[in-house]
Amino acid sequence: MYFHEYLAISTPSLPWQGGARQYTAYNLQLTSSEVVIKNTQFFDLPKPRLFGHRGDPRRFVENTLPSFESALDCGVRYLEMDLWLTRDLVPVVHHDRELSRIYGMDARVGDLNLEEIKKLIPKDALLPDEQGLSIFSQQDFSVPTFEEVLNKFPSAMFNLEFKLDSFDLVNRVVDIIFEYNLQDRVLLASEHDHLVDNPRVLENNIPVALGYKQTREFFAWIDSGREKSFETRGSALQIPESYNGLQLLTGDNMKKARDNGLEVHVWTVNHREKMREFIDMEVDGIMSDDAKMLVQEASSA
Repeated sequence: MYFHEYLAISTPSLPWQGGARQYTAYNLQLTSSEVVIKNTQFFDLPKPRLFGHRGDPRRFVENTLPSFESALDCGVRYLEMDLWLTRDLVPVVHHDRELSRIYGMDARVGDLNLEEIKKLIPKDALLPDEQGLSIFSQQDFSVPTFEEVLNKFPSAMFNLEFKLDSFDLVNRVVDIIFEYNLQDRVLLASEHDHLVDNPRVLENNIPVALGYKQTREFFAWIDSGREKSFETRGSALQIPESYNGLQLLTGDNMKKARDNGLEVHVWTVNHREKMREFIDMEVDGIMSDDAKMLVQEASSA
């Protein structure tokens, strides 16, 4: 997930100034009595929604087919993943702009075409032991395309984060979403608000999470004590428990979010005691790198 430079949340300097580019916001003002979460299958499953954050990286290399398979086998229904475009404009699943951390290559995702990227194998230290490699081949841990993930896991729900600030990425992914009739089972997210707050997404009623700008504005709206509703077309607020000493996840903040039609999903939760705490708080969703532990705690609640 994103949260870099999440500063000055409660300061007066909140109106966004993004330089020369201006983006139109498509807001829908709702009162708490009118708020309805987007009516898609994504929101039909029981809460809390359990997300495999980049799959199940506690056991397998993050954002790879084995990692996603492991998360689903553990019992989560939601897969969280990050999307980039290759040089030849193919959406692929990878977290970092660079390929060096996982694949040991000093290049960016967008520097290579798909054929070149598919030849990469993760660093030896990240690959599973012999038992894991008896189930999966090294090539199974290559960077997957978005379509490979959809074909492999046709029943999963998908939390898709646009990492690249590119409408080419959005348009290609939305094309694939409709090609696979997936619009009912996805939630789109990005720190770049204009990528998800645009007509191609919103007019097709594809649910989105708040981006960086709107998340910041939401907490400023809380601080302001305003009585009117928070204006958003988003369906989810996805946040860490706290940031820079500021407690973001509180019962009061959750209530305000829900009163404005937002589910609250917390990331990234990798300790049992925190999982139990958030389950007891009745958060709407939890993202974790440890799918097995997350499912165990949710099942025992």
